[in-house]
Amino acid sequence: MCKNEILYHACSLIYDNRVFCLTGNKGVGKSTVMQILSSKNEFTIFSDDTIHIDSNLLSNRAHNLVKHTPETVEALKLKTLNVKNAAGKYYSSFDISHSFLKINKIFHLVRTDNNEFDLRAINSNLIKNSVFRANIVGITHMPYSLISKTMKIKPDPDIKFYELLIPNDLNFLINNSDKLKELVVNCFEMSV
Repeated sequence: MCKNEILYHACSLIYDNRVFCLTGNKGVGKSTVMQILSSKNEFTIFSDDTIHIDSNLLSNRAHNLVKHTPETVEALKLKTLNVKNAAGKYYSSFDISHSFLKINKIFHLVRTDNNEFDLRAINSNLIKNSVFRANIVGITHMPYSLISKTMKIKPDPDIKFYELLIPNDLNFLINNSDKLKELVVNCFEMSV
């Protein structure tokens, strides 16, 4: 933090040589959505759970592991390393192909009881700052001196923020993954 670098709580993928992050509350489905999108040829997993972001907005991964709930492993028929963490989630691995790429977009995931997807641009700087800061790793355990420093951190104006509504129903999410892919790809195509 003192070097203007942070660890960021997000899953991230590469689309067209650009990194985008999936943020959201614990358990919202970041890793699941990342895994579903990565099954499409256009997307590559960049990092699961945590990435390092430097002062130039270049990001790098900490590892090549993805953690999944047993429900996701079963529903997506994923091959795992047969190792569970303390929370009972399984690990799988992915190939590392890129490092130090600039973040382009942040999709903040929100679950909905409706069986639909929706993508909304976040234009309010207050909400952008809130989403960005809320996902800095360790912020809830920082001393006041570092918390006050985080209040000065503002996301780069080149990063576009979106709220991505996803259904609570995992089967609907899987069966309609082409619609999810279409929303994300269209978002990139429209902002070129």
